[in-house]
This record gives sequence, C-alpha cells and structure tokens, in this order.
Amino acid sequence: MKNTRNKGTSILIVLICLFYTTNSYSQDYSININEASSTDLGYYNVKGSTFEYNIFFDSFNKKVAYQAIPHLSEMYKEVLKFFKIEKESINWADVAFVNNEDYKAPAMGNTRWVIQNQDSKELSSLATDEIYELIAHEQVHALQQQFGACQQLPRWFTEGQAVWIESKVLSSINPETWEETLLFLMKEYDKAVKNGEEIPVEDWGGMGFSIDAVKKQLTPEGIKYLEKHGRTPPGVTISLTPEDIKDDHSITLHAANYYKSYLIFKDIEDDIGTQELIHWNSEILEQCFDSNQIINSLKSKYGLDISEKLK
Repeated sequence: MKNTRNKGTSILIVLICLFYTTNSYSQDYSININEASSTDLGYYNVKGSTFEYNIFFDSFNKKVAYQAIPHLSEMYKEVLKFFKIEKESINWADVAFVNNEDYKAPAMGNTRWVIQNQDSKELSSLATDEIYELIAHEQVHALQQQFGACQQLPRWFTEGQAVWIESKVLSSINPETWEETLLFLMKEYDKAVKNGEEIPVEDWGGMGFSIDAVKKQLTPEGIKYLEKHGRTPPGVTISLTPEDIKDDHSITLHAANYYKSYLIFKDIEDDIGTQELIHWNSEILEQCFDSNQIINSLKSKYGLDISEKLK
C-alpha cells in the first residue's frame, strides 16, 4: 500500500486508511493530527459524538500514541456512563506518550497525564497497564471538576467515586487490571488494620509542599496564576524532592483510604442501586457540600447513615 502512493499524498488520507484498517471495530470518531511546534509536542485530536480529547506524542511515540486511541476512546465512553452530563463540551485531561523521563508539560494549559513508552513500534505492556490503571481513575477527577465551581468536596467522596467508577469501567473492558488494583488496595487496607492504624476517611487530607519550591519552577505568569487561584496552573509539572513534600499519610494508609472510600460507594450502590447512585453523585457534584452535608443528603433522601463508616 505504501509503495503505490507518491510522496505528495496528504497525511489525512494516510490517517483515514490507517483508521479503517487498524480500527475497523471502532469507527465512531474522527482523528486529526497536529504536528509538533517549537514549544510543544504534536498531538492527535480525537472527536466522537460524546467525547473529544487530545493525545500528545514525541517523535518516538507517534505511532504508539495512535495505537492508544481505541483504548482511550472505549474507556472514555464507559466513564461517561456513570455521569449525568448535559453539556456537549467535556474538558478531558490530556494524555502524552513520551520516551523521556525528564519530560515536563508546558506550564500553562490543560492537565496532561504523561505515560512513558520506550517501544516505538507498539504499546509496551507497561504503558498499556498504565493507561488503564491511571487514566480510568484520573479522568473521573477531570469530570468532577466540571460540575460547578466548588473544588472543596471531601477527598473521601472524590476518591471514593473515582475508584468506584474505575471499578465499573475496568471490570467491563479490562477486568484483569481491576482485579490486580483491587487486590493491591485490599492488601494495603488489611495491613493497615493489622498494624492498628486508624482509617478515618472523613479527615483524609492531601499533601503539603513548600510554596517556594513550587514558585521557583514557575514562569512569572504561572506565579501570578498560583497567587490568584491558590493552585498551580492546569497542566503544570512540578519536580519536588522528599524534603519539599509533607504527606499526611503513609503509602499503606493512602491505599487503605482509597479502599475504604471505595467500599462506602459500593455499599451505597448495594442499598440504592447503580442508577440512583449515579443520580445522587451528580447532585452532590453540583453542590459545594462538606462531609456533614453529604451525610445529611444521603440520610434525608434515602434513609442511609454512613457517618460511622467514615470514622
């Protein structure tokens, strides 16, 4: 096929041929390519009836990034099944395939999740695993942030919902990866319990860091954004040393928190059903509730009291 084309054939025709020969089972989206510029990587823009997203790539991973499109498109369609979203425009986080462990995304722009891949011909098993382990969870957070202006929902809710949806999506399209993830979380949870650790997810916080360590890595525009919004610009990548970070939990306890928060959502689903849980989740995301307000909402609407489960 390649020998029958002259050098002037447009890249659009090449992409159309590749699309229909390598992705004949997923023809419900279009793909446009944007070549690299002097300031950023090239990327594929993928657009379907219910989703649109970008996949960035360095020159080494151009072919591999293309191979990832069916995986990501299927995943995003599954994630959307667990949200009630009326608007047409969804701001998914971007994904970048690179062969450079020192790669940094531009300081300004959309959130970009980086996947390292060191095989230029095909997706490595490690990169494939990372697509499913990372993206199915993190894209839930991308959707959560598009409900209203509130960014202060309790972490047990945002992470619990993310793991719960991750479990649904991966159980459908990659059950082996979900089984491995669930087993890891269960083991860390059991370890924490065995060690006598308390797991009060209602107080689950995040990571603290040195503001100075962050500012010295930002552009002047990035510093202004940080000072105005209280957070780094979307898409910024910060390198921190262990001395710069203060985490409120150990790795084991973090995994235990994820598992306990997931169990809360699973228990609620058992009581009210999947579709009703999706509806309730959407109501909470549209509010700016703290833990007590979320507890009261569940109690008044369904007669369920999860307060003890959060302790």
